[in-house]
Amino acid sequence: MNSHLEKILDCFARMDIEGLRILLNEQTYSDVPKDLFLERLEEHFEDFKNPDKSQDSGLIVLPGICCHQSCEPHLGRAGYKFIGFSGIHFDLRFATEMDEGGIETVKDIFACNRFVTFKKEEGLGDYHHFWVYEDDQESFQKTPEYILLVEKAKQGVAFWKEEYEEEVVSLSDLRGWLNHYQPVYFNIQENLEMAYFLDNMPNPKIRYIKRRWDDFLNLYSFLDLLIHLIKDFQHDFQRFQLIVSEPILEESLMDWVLEIEEKIERNQYWRLQGMMTSIEFFPTEWKLCRPLGLSFEIEDNLIAVAEEFLTWFEIERKKLVLHYFSLTQSELDEFMDQNTDPDLEYRVKRLLSFHLDNRERFRKEGVYIPYNLGVSLRDPFGND
Repeated sequence: MNSHLEKILDCFARMDIEGLRILLNEQTYSDVPKDLFLERLEEHFEDFKNPDKSQDSGLIVLPGICCHQSCEPHLGRAGYKFIGFSGIHFDLRFATEMDEGGIETVKDIFACNRFVTFKKEEGLGDYHHFWVYEDDQESFQKTPEYILLVEKAKQGVAFWKEEYEEEVVSLSDLRGWLNHYQPVYFNIQENLEMAYFLDNMPNPKIRYIKRRWDDFLNLYSFLDLLIHLIKDFQHDFQRFQLIVSEPILEESLMDWVLEIEEKIERNQYWRLQGMMTSIEFFPTEWKLCRPLGLSFEIEDNLIAVAEEFLTWFEIERKKLVLHYFSLTQSELDEFMDQNTDPDLEYRVKRLLSFHLDNRERFRKEGVYIPYNLGVSLRDPFGND
């Protein structure tokens, strides 16, 4: 007969939440009550279901061992890697114990910070970290104020979805929602602790601390930044519409691109493309990374207008960066080998202002840098 652990692993392989509901004992897992743990696990499994409906969704299960010093050694280090379609994967540790009848049962399940399988698996894709809400954990102390803020945050998200999802939203309605929930947002910010920190190991994985109010925070931050972008670029939108009939000179174009770039960097509008977008890849097409997968438009098609304008900007900026790129291939290779600052890498790979400033600095020293260096480089934008 299969052991308790083997039966549970079989349910994981089939992503069978109901089977796990029957097999798991009524206790905490990852310091979270069983029902809340399974609720979160079911959400996690959605990432691993093959979008190709003609193929079955399932997980490959590979045994391995935890090798991270921060993990609790007294709970054991045995664990498993679960691999879905396209190689996406996650790691979990399973703590077991013997009951009075000598039968081994699973007493806890939790994420592993650094996991190695006994057999090397080739062709792995993205790592999808499994996490639970910190405020679902039994060790989390919920004050009355905290409970009230979470409830108001949930109401804010629910109201937005009910009133505006799949709708055309007026600017006045958008400002009204932001103004109404501004006190909630600021009160949460005052109570907020750091949400992420990087694991200080080779090939780090992000360890997540997430709370039930995070959907609200993401929605509010996105909408607030979006409305500022629309206001900040309203005259640029109008000017952009005239380009087809009234092309502008290259010198004026470069000045305009630099002005747009400065606005984007000063206000961090690049966050609207996704907070965690890797600097290794910069798509030319400018698409808003909407929180919660929401779908809505703003009056006068302002989201579509903004995306079209910023896509044009990215195309024009990329042409100019290639023309004014200020590093040779060997200098770029040396920089990539030695640099450890993601912000500096971002500026080198993306910002026109960086290369113009670099050229001006060398010009003052009597050094001439040829033009079109970027054209001859091996993909300076890192889009291999």
